[in-house]
Amino acid sequence: MQPPPPQVPRRSHDGGIDVSLFDYFIGWKLGLTATPRDYLRRFDSSKPGTRDPREAERRLLLDTYRTFGCENSQPTFRYSLLDGVKEGYLINPTVVDARTGITTQLLSDEGFVVSFTDDTGEDQEQVFKQREFEKRFFADATNQLFCKTFLENTLRDPVSGEIGKSIIFAVSQNHAAKLAQILNQMADRMYPGKYQSDFAVQVTSQIPDAQQFTVNFSNNNLLGSPSWRGDASARALA
Repeated sequence: MQPPPPQVPRRSHDGGIDVSLFDYFIGWKLGLTATPRDYLRRFDSSKPGTRDPREAERRLLLDTYRTFGCENSQPTFRYSLLDGVKEGYLINPTVVDARTGITTQLLSDEGFVVSFTDDTGEDQEQVFKQREFEKRFFADATNQLFCKTFLENTLRDPVSGEIGKSIIFAVSQNHAAKLAQILNQMADRMYPGKYQSDFAVQVTSQIPDAQQFTVNFSNNNLLGSPSWRGDASARALA
């Protein structure tokens, strides 16, 4: 008798895997993920951060390590970014510092504190943390700096000086729209008349045919053409 095939769940890092599925099917469990999630790390049941009494149970169900029997939060086998770089499969990222006073405070333990006077004349304070950027707290100057830093440090074509293809990750779809608008405005000032507001393109689920945009982008065939060359003009996907 041949042994049963292994069970390989897709994208284990998404969490929410029903453990009963593994109990029902007979076979080895093999979880593959690029980003393991530990929903129990730094979780204090006495301060769950939510009023939902089921939060601890929810985290137990979503914890990838626990699902696959790694109670010590260590995977059975790990192939890290540094391993991939050392063996020539990956390239180590280059980090460019684009901090502002606001982002520095957002990243701090104290957060970014905003003082204001309410409608009754009382002095109030509101604290914003990193995760609230472009969700509850908005700073156009910070987005402008991010885009400016990108344009100043991105790789360029050695012949034309054209900015290389890039993918920019945003906080939300609205944030992606903002970044695309800012980048197009800056590109128009840098290269007058070269682009038709298509230097940067928003590619999210709100955009029709977004998947086709990614295919065209990979094939150097996205939207218009700059005047100095005949290939795609879109340089950045947000």
